[in-house]
Amino acid sequence: MVAKKNNLNLNEKNVEELNDLLSQARKEWMDLKMQLSIGKLKDVNEPKKKRKLIAQLQTVIREKQLKEMEK
Repeated sequence: MVAKKNNLNLNEKNVEELNDLLSQARKEWMDLKMQLSIGKLKDVNEPKKKRKLIAQLQTVIREKQLKEMEK
């Protein structure tokens, strides 16, 4: 249920905002990977959640690009 709610919020944003979110999520994912490798990360599932968000962002961006191409 949460994924659908989050996905609706992503569909409301334009491509530029989604690209900004994507770059921010990628930076956070890299930081989480570094923290995990040195043992500072308490929630080991956090990088996995961030990767899932990145995939969702990429999917929504691609859908919007395809809709623009159809027009």
